Amino acid sequence: MIWLYIGGIIMDLVKIIKDDKKVDDLTPFQFSIGGWCLVSGGGDPFGEATRDLPVEVGLEGCAEAGIKYVSFHDRDLWDDDTSIEKIKQKIGETIELVKRFGLSVYNFTTNLFSNACFRSGAFSSPFPQVREAAIVKACRAMDVAALMGVKNMIFWVVVKDPMGLMSRIQVWD
Repeated sequence: MIWLYIGGIIMDLVKIIKDDKKVDDLTPFQFSIGGWCLVSGGGDPFGEATRDLPVEVGLEGCAEAGIKYVSFHDRDLWDDDTSIEKIKQKIGETIELVKRFGLSVYNFTTNLFSNACFRSGAFSSPFPQVREAAIVKACRAMDVAALMGVKNMIFWVVVKDPMGLMSRIQVWD
């Protein structure tokens, strides 16, 4: 079974498709599904990923369910150390896939916290090299967002203290 969680309601996508219902029939607002959900490897705090799905599988499922929009993080499409040539290739492939399935990209997000270099901040880091890396990453993400014709650009600069770092910061009087 494929489950979809929307605003506190869990829907069975297989049942929606089987009953020939479209998502538009079930909700009065537009939403997008994130690339991180489309091809999740199934890993979580309790275990490693158990599958490796290509993005085509997720995009096809969205199209079949009548979902019109998808969203991506830069890290959904490439790793931080990927060469610019491979990034351009991946962007082109992703745009073609999105078009093939009749979808649009609603949001594009640059992740400015997962890489260890951003632990002291991204744009606010005390280290000039880190601030420069954050600016380059953000500018690249804006270029990608423009190429994909997205409606929203998101700069994700922090997550809820995943490493407990805030509890380790010494505060002076």
